Amino acid sequence: MVSTVWGRSDEKRNPLNLGLPICYDQSTHGYTAISEAILMKQLQLATALTLLVVPLLVPTNGLARTWHVTPGGTGEAPTIQAGIDSAAAADTVLLSDDVFTGDGNRDIDFKGKAITVRSESGDPTLCIIDCEGTSGDHHWGFKFTTDEGSTSVLEGVLR
Repeated sequence: MVSTVWGRSDEKRNPLNLGLPICYDQSTHGYTAISEAILMKQLQLATALTLLVVPLLVPTNGLARTWHVTPGGTGEAPTIQAGIDSAAAADTVLLSDDVFTGDGNRDIDFKGKAITVRSESGDPTLCIIDCEGTSGDHHWGFKFTTDEGSTSVLEGVLR
């Protein structure tokens, strides 16, 4: 197996002292001078692999979508739960500053999604989830019970 040593052969660790790029051959435990042409091929291959792999590592934030939700159902999703159900990883469900009531706007489940649900202004006193619960009819605002992590975010909402 040959591994590249990034340096020139005139460095102290290289016994060849020819001023050429070198490789260290692990099988022979020795240094070998390599031509500039071979070095260029290695760099071209490394660059090509980087161009293929790096986009896979880039977060999808550039592709994230925002789902607008209004209490009257006139947004891109008719309810908060429908917005969450439609959202993919890194998406945002943006709630208008208003009071949300009724089915789909209470007992809301993030379903383990790595998304952000937030109010338009960020002010929780302007975006309210009214669960309309009674002593005989219990409801909650949001639940996080499906392995949600730090990328499941709720902000600027009073519940």
